[in-house]
Formats: sequence, C-alpha cells, structure tokens
Amino acid sequence: GRESEGAIDTAAEGLTEARDGDRTSVFVGPVPRSLFCPLHDSLLQEPLIASCGHTFCRVCLERLIRHADSSAASTSAEPQTPGVPQCPVHKSTISPDVCIPNIALQSQLDALRVHCKYGVVKEKVGGAEAVGGGDASGGERYRWVRDPSGCPRHLRLAERAEHETQCTYAPAQCPHCRETAVLTRRELKHHLEGCARVPCKFEPYGCPFRGRRGDVDAHVASGCAFKAIEPFLSNVGQHREMVEERLECFGEFQRETRQTLSLLSTRVQQLCEEMENMVVRVEGSYDALSSGITENRKQLAMLMQEIHSRKRTAPVLLSAPSTKPVTLTGNFSGHTGPIWCLTLSPDERLLISGSADTTVKVWEVESRKCRFTLEGHQDIVHGVGINGAHIVSGSDRNIKVWDIHSGKCLRTFDAHDNTVCSLVCRAGYIFSGSFSEIKVWDRHYSGIHTLRGHNHWVRAICVWNNLLFTGSYNRILVYDINDNFQCKATVTENCGSIYSIAVGNGKLMAGTYENLIYVWDVETLHSPNILHGHTGAVYSLAVRDSKCFSGSYDTTVRVWNLDTMQCLQTLSEHSSSVEAVISATYSSTIFTGAGDALIHMWNH
Repeated sequence: GRESEGAIDTAAEGLTEARDGDRTSVFVGPVPRSLFCPLHDSLLQEPLIASCGHTFCRVCLERLIRHADSSAASTSAEPQTPGVPQCPVHKSTISPDVCIPNIALQSQLDALRVHCKYGVVKEKVGGAEAVGGGDASGGERYRWVRDPSGCPRHLRLAERAEHETQCTYAPAQCPHCRETAVLTRRELKHHLEGCARVPCKFEPYGCPFRGRRGDVDAHVASGCAFKAIEPFLSNVGQHREMVEERLECFGEFQRETRQTLSLLSTRVQQLCEEMENMVVRVEGSYDALSSGITENRKQLAMLMQEIHSRKRTAPVLLSAPSTKPVTLTGNFSGHTGPIWCLTLSPDERLLISGSADTTVKVWEVESRKCRFTLEGHQDIVHGVGINGAHIVSGSDRNIKVWDIHSGKCLRTFDAHDNTVCSLVCRAGYIFSGSFSEIKVWDRHYSGIHTLRGHNHWVRAICVWNNLLFTGSYNRILVYDINDNFQCKATVTENCGSIYSIAVGNGKLMAGTYENLIYVWDVETLHSPNILHGHTGAVYSLAVRDSKCFSGSYDTTVRVWNLDTMQCLQTLSEHSSSVEAVISATYSSTIFTGAGDALIHMWNH
C-alpha cells in the first residue's frame, strides 16, 4: 500500500520503518544511519564510495554528476570548477572517475533483518483497528505491528524479494469466482476443492456449465454438447497454441527491438552530451587564444565607464532601463509529481497548479499555503484555467470543472478522442488542444467549434487581442475569435514540434523540441529571429514587457531581452525539467513549475 500520511510510531515491538528504494520496509530493530544515502535519506541502493570518502546510491551519484555537467554547460559565466560535482556533505570536489562499490556496506544492507510485507500491518496508536498498509489521514499516529494471521517470517533483506514471490500468505484470488473475498495462497488450495464455479473444460469454446469439480466431471461424462466435437476442438486448440507461441515470439522480438532502440537512444544522448562538452572546451580554448583583443576590451571598458558617468548627469528621460536581476523569493511544496501547468486567478491571489500526481492544487499566493487539493483525475493534468468562479482542468481525454471556493467537482465531460495536452481559458471561451484539433467551448461549457488544420499534437495555445494562436509540428495557425474562428494566417517554419507559444511586446514566440525559440513580428509573421542557448526542449514561455521567460528540459529558466534578442540571465534553481512558466499582470512576479514537484516564485 501507499505510505501513510499520518505519523508512524515504530517504537512498539521493535519494528522500524525505513524507505527502501521505491517502497517502505519494516525492519527488525533499528537501522543504522550509516546505511542511509545522504542525498535522499533512504536506504542505500548499490552503494558507491565517492572520491570525497562518502557513500551514495549509484543512481544518486550519477544524477549529481549529470546535474553538475548540465549546470556547467548552461551558464555563460565560467565556473570555478566546470562540470565537477561537489560533495553535498562537506562541499569538497568529487571526481566522476573515482567511484568504487562499497562492499562492506552492501553486506550490512543484505544482512538487515526485515519482516515479510504480508506479516505486518499499521495500527492506530491508542488501540484502534489495524489498517493493513492503507492511508492514514488527519495527522493521526500509527505504528507497525505483527499481523497474527499473517506471515511469521523475518529474513535477510537480500532474501526478501525471492521469499515474497513465493510467500503462502500473499493475497490470491480464485480464478473461477472472482467476486469472492481475497484469499491467501495457502487458503486457495482448500477453496478450489469446494469452489462451485469451476468451469467445464469446454468453456473456451462456449459451454456455460459451472459447478464443483465432481459435478463438472459428471457433466462432461454424461454428455456435454461439446464433447462430440472434442477432436475438432482439440485440433483448433493446437492451432491456437501455435498462433499464441508465434505471437509470443513476435512479442519477444518487439521487446528486444525496443531495448535495442533504447540503448541506441541512450548512446545518441551520450554522444550529444559529449559533443556539447567538446563545444564548451573549444569555446574555452578560443577565449584563451583571443588575448590579442585585450587592449580593445580595456578601451571599451573605459568608454563604458565614461558613458555611465554621463548617464548619471543626464536628464531622467535619457536614463537606461533597469537591468535588475531576477531573484528567487519563495516556493510552493506539496505535489508528489512533476508540475505540468500553472495559472493565476484574476485577482492574482490564488495560484492553481496541475501535476503528474493526477491532482490540481489551489495555493494562496501571499502565504504560499495550499488551500485545497482537487482529486478525481486518473492521469497527468496537462492544463488548468479559470472560468469565472470555476477552475477548469484537462487530463487524459476529459475536462473537469471545479468550484473555486469549495473545491467541489461540478461536472466532468469527454473532450477529445485523444489526450488533452493543452488548455486555456480566455476571452470568454475554453480552448483545449489534442491530436490535430482544438475544441472551443463557451463559458457555459457548450461545445461550439472544432478547429482542424494541424497535423500533429496541439501542445501550445495562446490568446492575444482576440486572436487565437495554436502551435503544432512545423506550423502555427492563427484564428480570429471575432470572425467565427476563421483561420486568418498560417505560419510554416521548419522548426519541429512546437511546445509553447507566447505573444507580447509586438512579438510572437514559439518554443520548440529542438531547443530553440523562434521570434516573429506579430504583425508580419515573417523572417523570425532564433534564440539559442537552451540545451533541451523549450516547454514553456511567458512575456512581461520587454522580457521573455523560457522554461526548458535542461532544468533552467532563461530571461531574454526582446529588444536586443539577448539572454540576460539563466536561473538554475530547479533540479528537473521546467514544464510551466507564467507571469503576474499586476506585480513583477513570475512562477515556474518543474519535474522536481516544486513551484518557484521569482521577482524581476
């Protein structure tokens, strides 16, 4: 079962709870802190000794090294130790090439005594009924206790997986009467002896008879209608087995093919990373060989100093625009999966977020506290919007409507034949994008238009000045909202899949899977500028005045000047792909949501 949200009291009976990879295990006695990874505070998995002397999980150490390389490649300023990770404990340098297995700690881990998961349950402190690993809510305390009717075994951690696959106390279900209560494997054998739902052996061919085993044998012997054609059915069965065997071989071939493609994809990614690192080294060498321009730089510095001196004495109207850096002012924590979408209420007091954990959360911006969590979706929430006093969210093929004051789900309706991958509420309409189409609903959720013309997933939607901009593969379509959604313009560019669109400062911007941002004049839609800098797909864009904020798979947010087309700043506070960026209208605040399940709030 899932981890309890209430507190777990593990002191009783000498049972100790600890995270073990992707599950919670119950150990016999306390677990030494030396067996926990310093990076994620769970039991070590494949422990490696780094050059700093500390031990980390293999996956954690590899992630730390990759993050250091990514940070070094994505910043324009030359770091003190480019691409070299630091020990999170003592901040000393870690050599990526010096990592050896910690055999001693692995032996200690394997020797830990752990209870079979089918022999313990959670019990509410104070004598309440045991809950068997289900959720605890309301801040109540629970403790692990032995299940007197469960498995009595406790064994070495290294032996647990093999034992639990064969444990006779594991849940089992009768294959004939699935509506009965769940049994254990040891109970199933006895149950099958008296099960009254055993099917006739000719059931695969249409015989409806069911009964106890003796009754079934008597039915077959006394003249089952299908017994007369048993030879023919046997021949059909043999052919079916041959077909199933061939299908299994084909499935195995498919799995091997997918594995090969995965390995090739990983290798291509490694080659790309090596090429990027090589480019960084070449650029560094080029800078080192450019000492001949030192004198010109000195003269330029003197000239700039004189310009700044004159600006201080010039009239106010001639002063330079502010270049105040973007600073992190807080974060919102509570989701358990990547943040895919964000939006603000009209008064900008509430922030709404959609996540891969299938929930929508409503936050108070001033206190950064979660007001309530909206549950009901079964898949990633790809889009959220505000329609009057309603929150609108899109997930899977459905759209849900919630009351913004109570959090109650008011209605759910089917939106598309494929996944809803984008959603926007603007100009009195609700727009949702899916594969090759955009659907339009009025404020009362009546479908009024289906806009077609794209040839791929419509992941990007933006409304500006009563124009609807939609982005797909190599194409942007522009619709006039006031002219019954007639298509007024088509922008075709060999840019690949478009993941984000924003309009502002007289510019139309599109972020692509190819790591680039295309910028057109919104009036002419010709001859775009191209912004380079990201090393991953550009998933999100937001515009405020002359600044553009872009979020990328490379874990960074970049700040661009739309007048000069230059990158002003790179924000690297997120530790995973940045999926959502929005800007406030009435303040100098932006919000970013990422795969690390955090929402950051910035001031610019």
